[in-house]
Amino acid sequence: MFNINEPYWSAGLNLATANDDIRNLYAAMKRIAPDVPVFVYMDGIADLEKQNSSAKITNGMGDIIAVWLHCFGGAEGSCQDAIESVKNDRKILQERGINAQLFFSVQTFGGAPSGNYIMPTYSQLKNFTCEIISTGTLDGLIYYPWRNPAEYRQYLFNSPQLHGVIKDVKETCINNSLMSTSPIPSIYCTKAGDANCDNKVDGSDYVIWLNNYLQAKKGARYGDFDNNGLIDGIDYVIWLKNYQL
Repeated sequence: MFNINEPYWSAGLNLATANDDIRNLYAAMKRIAPDVPVFVYMDGIADLEKQNSSAKITNGMGDIIAVWLHCFGGAEGSCQDAIESVKNDRKILQERGINAQLFFSVQTFGGAPSGNYIMPTYSQLKNFTCEIISTGTLDGLIYYPWRNPAEYRQYLFNSPQLHGVIKDVKETCINNSLMSTSPIPSIYCTKAGDANCDNKVDGSDYVIWLNNYLQAKKGARYGDFDNNGLIDGIDYVIWLKNYQL
């Protein structure tokens, strides 16, 4: 997996060209290794675009978009703010037909001199993780222990009292969640009728169309093959015409 880390923070603040720069970098990576997913570590999409009017998240920037909001200690907002933020980000991906998965990065570092960035307790970390998974808006989730000793002193890897949360969350939350298990999509999956982006139009794509039939969702990943925001009979015809081609 390739990683594009915080591109809008790393673009020298030249936001006038940052959007094109990210798309060009992504395209270059896919030319080199088309089957390797590109993981883009973004800020919250809606918040980023609100703060930077030139920033615009589009197709062709990454296969996985990871967003975050450090809510422990309230430095960047509350944990409820984080949940609402990820809902808004999913809505943006759907409305724009962006063919990328949405991951949330749970920030697990703290101990800053300011005191605003703190490490959560076991129950805080578990409860927040389970709550954000239960929204059904995510394709994946990671824990991010940013090691920056100049600013922080505590991380998930040196907090053994928290290590059990990962197994606990998996057993009690993820196994019963709405989190997607579909393959990672890419704008380079161009076959009409290919919902799961495995470069085949087959029964698996039909099942995705059927499960979303008559729902208002936008993008081929939901079976909306004409990208009009509604999964209907026209999308079925598109799938049928391309079946096993």
